[in-house]
Amino acid sequence: MIGRIALLEALCTGLDRRREVLEVLEAAEDPDIALERLQDKLDLEPEGARAVLDMQLLRLTTTERDKTAAELAEAHVRLRKVRQESME
Repeated sequence: MIGRIALLEALCTGLDRRREVLEVLEAAEDPDIALERLQDKLDLEPEGARAVLDMQLLRLTTTERDKTAAELAEAHVRLRKVRQESME
């Protein structure tokens, strides 16, 4: 679950900062350089940067951005429940 949350957070970051993502992609000589630069620019782990690079352009629509943010919020709620239950 924590891994999924990390990926959703990376996607939300990429969606929120999509103009920066596009600038990095346009300036990069190849995918490996784009990956490294995204990690640096967005402060992402390699898996998160890869998720942003692999993201379909349809995710840029308002509805899809909202769905991703909602899924992230739900994942955080589930994680809090699991942690609370494990403490009981």
